[in-house]
Amino acid sequence: MTFDFLEIALFQEDAAYYVKEHLIGMYPVLPTMQGVDHVLMRKAMDELFEFCRGREERFAEQFVWMEVLLERTETIAVREKERVRRELQVYDSLWENHPRVKQIRAEVAASKAQFEKRIAQLEAERAQFEKRIAQLEAERAQLEKGRVQLETEGEVHGLQHAIVTFVRVRYPALTEMAQQKVAHLHNLDALNFLLEQISVQTTEDGVRALLLPTVA
Repeated sequence: MTFDFLEIALFQEDAAYYVKEHLIGMYPVLPTMQGVDHVLMRKAMDELFEFCRGREERFAEQFVWMEVLLERTETIAVREKERVRRELQVYDSLWENHPRVKQIRAEVAASKAQFEKRIAQLEAERAQFEKRIAQLEAERAQLEKGRVQLETEGEVHGLQHAIVTFVRVRYPALTEMAQQKVAHLHNLDALNFLLEQISVQTTEDGVRALLLPTVA
C-alpha cells in the first residue's frame, strides 16, 4: 500500500475559503493563511466551539494550536493580529483548564522551584567561597607581615653583626662595648647611622664615645 501525499503551502491558501466550506479540520491552521482577520477568526472559533460542544478538551487542543500558530505567523499584520488575540480571549478559560496546559504549568512550576533552589545553593556556595577568600586574604596579610618582619629582623641582625665585626677587627678592646651597644638597637636607620659613624672614626676614643650607652 502506498500513500500519495498532497503538499499544501498554507501561506498561499485563502482562509475565507475554508471557513465558507466549513472545513473545520483546517481551522487550527487558519492563522497561517491569507485573508485572516479578527472577524473571520471569531466566526471560525464560534463554529469550532459548536462543533466540539461536549468535547471541551478537543476544542482546547484545537485552540492551543491556533494560538501557537497565531504567535508564529507572519501573514497577519501586527495590528490585526492583536484584534484576533482579543477575539480569542473569549475562550481563554478553556485554555486555562486544558489538562495539557495544567501539566505544562505544573512542570514549569516544578522547574522554577528547582531553579530557585539551585540559585539558593549557588548563593550559599558563593558566600562560603567569599568567606574563604577573605580568610585566605587575612592569612596572606599575616604571612606578608611575618615575611617583612623576618626580613627586617634579618637586616637588623646583619647590621649588628657587621658593627661588632668592624669594631673587633679595628679596636678589639671595644668588642664587648659594641656587643652591648647593638643588643639594644633594633632600628635599621639607627644601626646604619652607627655603622657609618664608626667607619669614619680614626681613633679608638672616637669609637668608644659612639659605643657609650645612650642616656634615656
